[in-house]
Amino acid sequence: MPHGESEMSRGSRSARDKVETLLQRFAQGDKEAFAELFQIYREQIKDRLELRLGAELRRKVDASDIMQEAYLSATRHLGEFRGDTPESFIQWLTVIASRRMTDVCRRYLAYEKRDIRREVNETADEAGEGLEGLLALLPDGTVGPAVRVSIEELRRNVRAAIEQLPEHYRMVIELRYFEGLKLDEIARRLGKTKGAVAMLLSRAAEKLRTILGEVSVA
Repeated sequence: MPHGESEMSRGSRSARDKVETLLQRFAQGDKEAFAELFQIYREQIKDRLELRLGAELRRKVDASDIMQEAYLSATRHLGEFRGDTPESFIQWLTVIASRRMTDVCRRYLAYEKRDIRREVNETADEAGEGLEGLLALLPDGTVGPAVRVSIEELRRNVRAAIEQLPEHYRMVIELRYFEGLKLDEIARRLGKTKGAVAMLLSRAAEKLRTILGEVSVA
């Protein structure tokens, strides 16, 4: 056992010596030393990023991609490192990786928002007019069994729900589905962009879904 502990101690000391040598070389501008240090601490920093991402974003954003961006970013700012210890290197690289993580998440969320807007845009413009067109925009399951008694009752419930909407939601619903205007026409009428109108319709549909859901369980 003592012999084993001695071997472990020598191995640990050897690893520390290697890191110290790499840090000294890195401080002198050796890019290969930086690459080796990056590989030594890559997984440790990646684990930190995954904890910060949380379960939801981890399914959509790959921490390995963030580390690759962090590596490229760090190579452009090697001269900014001022430390001389493993801890200072880890902290410096973690800050860079965290910034890249923020950028990646922002890009993802912006893409997701554009994708949602495009989906609402297409659905709203392709849907028909009147009650049928409006129901096409609402998520599946909005109108529960209790509301499906008759088309007339459904029509009354939808109209009553529309009357409960805030004025700006009610207006965009009526312009699209009861006056039959397309999104670009509504945008001109309201002085908004087509994308803003699409999002307004999406929020109005979500509010309608909530109101009609309350009716279905009443």
